[in-house]
Amino acid sequence: MSYILVIDDEPLICWLVEEALRGSGYRVKTAPDWQKGLSLAREEAPALVLVDLNLPGKGGVAVLDELARLAPGVPGVLITGEPGEVSVPQAAFVLRKPFDLSDLRRLVQEMVPLSGKP
Repeated sequence: MSYILVIDDEPLICWLVEEALRGSGYRVKTAPDWQKGLSLAREEAPALVLVDLNLPGKGGVAVLDELARLAPGVPGVLITGEPGEVSVPQAAFVLRKPFDLSDLRRLVQEMVPLSGKP
């Protein structure tokens, strides 16, 4: 059974996303930094990765690049609170903070349907 990987240095974001997705039936792992996130992805490939754009040390775009090498074909969602347009070819979707949890659940369900049991 695969899982959804959330990489964000804001503990509240990790907790909210984890609670929302677990409540919908998903298995979720969180990482407070890019090193832990990549370590988790090396141990077991995720079905989907949600990563913060502005991670300290290595930004979300660089993390998505690395994840593409570790787990080819795994889609990535970039989470950002940045104003203005953010276009990142590595990301399947850009999710803006603050986001509605029902929108998050819907997005994840579209990308990783529960019928596939992540």
